[in-house]
Formats: sequence, structure tokens, C-alpha cells
Amino acid sequence: MTTLENRCANCGGKFGLVCHHHWRLRFCCKACKNHFRAKTAKDDALVRKWFGSLARVLINNSPSGLRPVAVSRTIAPNSTERRNRARL
Repeated sequence: MTTLENRCANCGGKFGLVCHHHWRLRFCCKACKNHFRAKTAKDDALVRKWFGSLARVLINNSPSGLRPVAVSRTIAPNSTERRNRARL
């Protein structure tokens, strides 16, 4: 193992007797692991927010004929739909 692989993924500190793992990353303490998870959750939320606003901009700037289409149901119909079809 090289010296970089033998360090905490968050702070770069040395490992003690115990190292904590998350998604194949190693951390020197639970505080580093929790800090890393909170930071990545915040980054993920920011990316989701950015892509959501991007989608709204693309929809609003699209020509009038290119409005988003509702997704049709591809799952089996429920019992109410079956009864309605049987009555027809």
C-alpha cells in the first residue's frame, strides 16, 4: 500500500486501530465519515436542483409543439379499471 492509500479519504489523517468504511472509502473516525456523507449529500442535492431548473428552462424555451408528454401507464390495470372495461 502506498502512503496515499493508507490515509483518511476526508482529512488525510492516519488510521488508528479502527478505520470506518463507506463506498470503498476509508475514514479515520466516524466524524470524518459523517462529514464526508453530509458534504456529498449536499452536493447531490445541489446537482438535482440544478438539473431540475435546467429541465424547466428547456421546457419553457421549447417551441409550442414540443411540450412534454405525460408518461402512459405500462403496468397492469388495477381492479377498478378492469371492472370499467368489463362494463363496456
